[in-house]
Amino acid sequence: MSEIGLELHTGAPDALLTRIVRLPVVHARFLNTLSMMEYIGARKIMKSQADRYFDVELLGHVVEETRHAYALKRMAVSVDPAMAGPYCAEQMLGRDEGVRYMQTLDRAVEADLAASNSSMFVVGGRNVQWVNYLYTSLLIEERADVFYPSYIAALKETGQGAGVLRSIIRDESKHLAAMRRETIQHDGGHVRRLEGLRKVERDAFGVFWSAVDLAVTTLEESV
Repeated sequence: MSEIGLELHTGAPDALLTRIVRLPVVHARFLNTLSMMEYIGARKIMKSQADRYFDVELLGHVVEETRHAYALKRMAVSVDPAMAGPYCAEQMLGRDEGVRYMQTLDRAVEADLAASNSSMFVVGGRNVQWVNYLYTSLLIEERADVFYPSYIAALKETGQGAGVLRSIIRDESKHLAAMRRETIQHDGGHVRRLEGLRKVERDAFGVFWSAVDLAVTTLEESV
């Protein structure tokens, strides 16, 4: 199984990413998959928080995640115009596993928080759903902090541009810093909690990445 380890932030191209970017029919579907996952992230923020919690920072987070979904979709269309349509399994890589990755993180955080003493949370007028948002976002941003530099390295290795991805990295780095700061502020048990949740994230990402690997192999054999 090809896997990007959370602790290995070297910016080196992952072997599977290199295979993906070398074949346009594969690369377009991969970009479409990433677009869908960014869209799911934006939708989850919108659905999880009541309107009274939407300050300018939270609205900005939703806007940026939506913009990432749009930018990645446009990149996919630039590689293959067929990607302009809705998200469907035939035009993606590991679609179901990508959805499951996002859902697994959300549910794992929810279960962990539900099993905790609520007195540990200092939510400042918000609710535990806010803490759930912080942790789920933090886990995803930590993965992005490792994943996108490796993706850019793969593009560079094959002589392709990565301006859009660099812009996404800037946004994700800003979100990551904010999530880390607020998680520490709102949860006195964050050290223990993150240790367990990061393992869940690694395992869930591994399942997704294995599905992508299988899909890529199948496409490589068909062209």
